Amino acid sequence: MPKQPVHTIEIDYSQKWVNLHLRSLQTNYGKAPYFTYYFDDIADIYQIKPALLADLNIAILTLCRRILQLPQTPILHENYIQNADNELYIDYRQDIHPKRNIPNTLQNSLQPYTQVFGKSFVQNMSILDLIFCEGINAKTKMTKLPLYEIR
Repeated sequence: MPKQPVHTIEIDYSQKWVNLHLRSLQTNYGKAPYFTYYFDDIADIYQIKPALLADLNIAILTLCRRILQLPQTPILHENYIQNADNELYIDYRQDIHPKRNIPNTLQNSLQPYTQVFGKSFVQNMSILDLIFCEGINAKTKMTKLPLYEIR
């Protein structure tokens, strides 16, 4: 299948993936301390049924930014910017990948917190893990993260 720009990918709602996704969040995080505070907001985004994957991603990102009280606004571009690393921002797009190790600049950058699973802290689970487990304290756990660092 040829590569397709993410802003043109349509979401298939004929499958039951939304219900499965929300049910898995509920099963996995239902006992997290802040789950009840944020789950409905997340579920509401899925109920809107954005037509495009990019719109769904932006809605979830916007919600996470609001919860974390992050002032930065994502910058959307029509085309892929080859070299976005410049005097203002650090470009991590090529560094974060599920099949590669987390770069040293991001390793151990999140302060440990109590998670729902396991006995020891697992770094880089997900933003929802952090939000459901820490709630309004989530932002303080991210203070060492350089993702929003301005040079």
